Amino acid sequence: MHQNSQNLVTHLRQILQLNPNQEEQDGGSKDSMPLQDHLLDHEIYDLALAHDLPIFVSIDGSLDETGIATFSMTILAPDIKDTDTVNSLNWLDKIAKVLFIRSWRLPRQWGTSSACINMAKSLGFIIGEYIIAENLPIVYITDSYNARTLQKQVRHLNDFTH
Repeated sequence: MHQNSQNLVTHLRQILQLNPNQEEQDGGSKDSMPLQDHLLDHEIYDLALAHDLPIFVSIDGSLDETGIATFSMTILAPDIKDTDTVNSLNWLDKIAKVLFIRSWRLPRQWGTSSACINMAKSLGFIIGEYIIAENLPIVYITDSYNARTLQKQVRHLNDFTH
């Protein structure tokens, strides 16, 4: 069971984690025009860490009237300018820059129960952990006490029994 878990972690990191050393986007031909509407992985890291602050990750979930649960995980950067003074709080009134968004729709049934909003938000935390490279400081922003509690428990997996 432990080896299967390790293999799953390795697989998820390979497909989800942003690569800070990526110089060009995978896919597409070299002769085609590069897309101008997205950031490369290393640019996301550069912007997210530009001010020597932790990476800010916003997580929210929803459950619509038909029972479909979804979550969105967003990497944000505060809008701090070089012209802002040291004690300036101007950034508080500025909209954060959205650097990366990942949204997923959960199946209606998850195991033996219906998907719920807390499940969606908890998965947002898990996906956030895989997207950001290890050992980088992260500040999670959420409006859910239940999802935050579940995330704390997942981070301390050794406290769980199977």
